[in-house]
Parts: sequence; C-alpha cells; structure tokens
Amino acid sequence: MKNVTVVALFVICALRICAQEQTKVESNLQEAIQARYRITVVGPSAFGLKGGEDSIRKLGGTILVMKKGLYGAFDRKENTSNSITDGKRTLLTGKEDVELQPGERLYANSVRVGNDYVSVGLLSADPKNLQGRSSRVWATANFFFKPEVISSGDLKAINAAMDQWLLPADSLPGGPPSMLTAVAPAGPTLPATVDLKPGMTKEEIVNGLGTPAQAITFGNKVWLTYPALVAVLEDGKLTTVDRAEDTAGKLSVRGEAGTEVYVDGELAGTTPVSLRVPVGSHKVEVKRNGTTVWAQDVRVFPGAEVNVKAEAQAK
Repeated sequence: MKNVTVVALFVICALRICAQEQTKVESNLQEAIQARYRITVVGPSAFGLKGGEDSIRKLGGTILVMKKGLYGAFDRKENTSNSITDGKRTLLTGKEDVELQPGERLYANSVRVGNDYVSVGLLSADPKNLQGRSSRVWATANFFFKPEVISSGDLKAINAAMDQWLLPADSLPGGPPSMLTAVAPAGPTLPATVDLKPGMTKEEIVNGLGTPAQAITFGNKVWLTYPALVAVLEDGKLTTVDRAEDTAGKLSVRGEAGTEVYVDGELAGTTPVSLRVPVGSHKVEVKRNGTTVWAQDVRVFPGAEVNVKAEAQAK
C-alpha cells in the first residue's frame, strides 16, 4: 500500500509540473502576441470617474484585415465571435452586423492563449455606418490549433496562420499600404505618352511604365509606386491613379501620446507620428475617443519637413 501511495504522489507531482510548464508556455505565447499587436486598452478610467466601457483609454497598434470572411457587431455585448480552424471561418456566438473588408484597420484589445486556441479581441479603428447608425465594430477572432502547436510554443506557425486573416500594419514592407506613406521620393517624370486607363492590368501598366519602385499587395488590392504617381489596382484591374504634384514632403505630428491622427480623413497612426505625404495642403485632425480635439490645414512643401504640435483646443 505504501508503494502505491508513493507512486500516486509521484504521478500527481509530475502532472502538476507538466501543467505548470504548459501554463508558462501559454503565458509566454500570450505576451509575445500581445507585444506584436500592441494592445489597445478599452474601458472606463480609474474609479469610473470618466469614460464608459467602450471608451479607448490607450491606443495600440493597427491591424489590417487581409481577406473577407470575418464579421463584427455594433453592440459590444453581442460581440461577433469568429472561429477559424484550418483557414475556414464559422460563427461561434454573437451577431453578424457587418462583414469586415480587406484593408480595414482594427485595434486588438485583448489576447488570450489556451491549450488549443489563440483568441484576439478586435475593435474597428474607424466608426462604420449601418442604417443611419454610426459606431465602432466589435469582434473576436478565435484561431484553433492542434494542441502540440501551442504546447511546443511554435510562434512562427501561429503567426503564419493568423497573418492570413489579421496582419499588423508594421509587418507590411514599407509600412501600411496607404497613400500617406506610399509616395515615392523625387525622381524623373514618367513618359508623357503613357495613358493609364481604368481597367488596365498590372502587366499592361508595367509594360508601359517599367518596374515600379515599390509594389505592395494585400487582400484584393495592389499599390504600384512610381516616381510621380501611385497606381491602385483592385481585383487585378486599375481603379485609381494618384499623382504627386512634384515630390513628397514629411509631416510630423506630436501631441498627447496615443491620440489618433487623421490626414485628409484617413487614419495615419497615433501620436507621435511621422509620414511622407504629397506636397500641398492637408487637413490634419487629432482625435481622442472618436472626438476631434485639434484640427488644422497644414501646407507641405517639396522636400521639406513640417513639424506640428497638436494641443487640445480649449472648450
């Protein structure tokens, strides 16, 4: 009987050690993914003195939706819980108010790792409209893996699976595929004989203009950057051509840490932010929790750097 008791105690201790090791692996994975997504803090401030449960207290990194299939809900309490297994998505719980589109920007407000899953809480960076209602969209993406993937701490395999759906904007070559950052430096002008028309293919554009200085692809869109323009293709066809007036300038915006910076209505990042923009006048807005606290028209000149300090306007 004594021997049986010793063996039983040994087994219990071994199981406890294994459980502790597994918990440590899951915790390390969770910290690594949180650091990669740069978590946004949502909820009321300390002691509930200001802000509601939907208030953004601290902005983190921007995540890009890479393909269609994920859904979100306007009501946080009816958060859409998306299940993704082997690249296929199904609905777990919640409402499917709106389908998230490739290229949309999201914030991650939570990351949890279990013995066979990684769960990411998501919040749309920009409010969306539906039947006259404007609100941010809430969603959860639950990625399921074989237990051995989690237990071995295979972060590379986990990131590869998640990046097919959600990719940190910083991971893209050259930064997020935005006209605010994809402007090429000054260089020779394009041949005047080249006539870009909607519907042209990438091959036709390259044949006419040559190899682009930069090509960014994600979802169903492609950005081809040339010295004097950026050609935007969707589903393999040219949709728009954005021409720089002469070259680009640099715009740097400083202010209260973590507030959102919009340039010409497009989210450019959080303060402090520095980016290249076409020369000319641009509307710069700084928002906190979706409310504009500073706005100004800023003129950017060729090759120059404009530094702006955005201070909250007195009410």
